[in-house]
Amino acid sequence: VGHLFGILATVVRLYRRFCLQRMWWDDCAVALSLASSLCYFSIVFMSKEPSDPSLTTGHPLLFWLTIVSFTNEVWSARVSLSISIVRLFPKDTLPHKIMEGVSVFLAIAWLSFIGGKVGLCVGDSSGDGSGSCALNDVVAISNVVAGVTADGFLMFTPIPLVWCSELPRGLRILLVCAFASSILSMSASVAYAVLVFRRNELGSSAISQISLAANVQVCANIS
Repeated sequence: VGHLFGILATVVRLYRRFCLQRMWWDDCAVALSLASSLCYFSIVFMSKEPSDPSLTTGHPLLFWLTIVSFTNEVWSARVSLSISIVRLFPKDTLPHKIMEGVSVFLAIAWLSFIGGKVGLCVGDSSGDGSGSCALNDVVAISNVVAGVTADGFLMFTPIPLVWCSELPRGLRILLVCAFASSILSMSASVAYAVLVFRRNELGSSAISQISLAANVQVCANIS
């Protein structure tokens, strides 16, 4: 349900922007997030076991689709939101430059995690021929730190900038509420991280619980 709601909302957004001829870079990032979400959503039903990007899956193709689509969906949604905030402020103003810097930071983190995960798995020396690998705690910790930092920037940085701007009061309240919703993504990231770090204590239910948290994180970002 969460996946379908997020996908439908994103399709409506892109269709409306296209009809109004107001497509921009943030919409391109959203389109990539939508494509990744559709891929990840499909994997949920294609897999015999719940897929999770932090654990080894049985089928090489599903593993690679999962690890790439998950990371792309989460980080492209964050980049899209940051670029959307950039559009709110006139060029060459301090808020505009601050949010440009945040967008660059998010884009670098996005590409770094894609490259890092792919490089780690390609260089995996397990030699089992499965084409998959287990991402270690270093990757998990990096994901958590970068994810919480990114969500914190998206939640706290725009609020004072918008509230102190000259935008109409009703629009300011609407925008502040929209940016504050990043707390949902942050909460999902923290829950996902806690389960990953405690996976050895969860026993046979570890994969199911981590998979559920991963799906909630994807839904929170795409929505």
